[in-house]
Amino acid sequence: KKYGPKHLQILSDFDETLTKLNYIDGKKADSIFKCLLSSSHIHPHVKSEMGKLFDKYYPIEKDTSLTREQKT
Repeated sequence: KKYGPKHLQILSDFDETLTKLNYIDGKKADSIFKCLLSSSHIHPHVKSEMGKLFDKYYPIEKDTSLTREQKT
């Protein structure tokens, strides 16, 4: 088979709760989200939908005036 368990990759930590923010040469390293958006392996339609979801939910995630209950 061309694809299968040997080619499976799991990406996690979209909200950076498992790992610390990393810097490379003084610059913030790319997030998993940015890596996916720049990947040639992700279909353009999927990237478009990811962008829409990011635009909707990222401001909510970063809004410190909202309570946890308001964010869910």
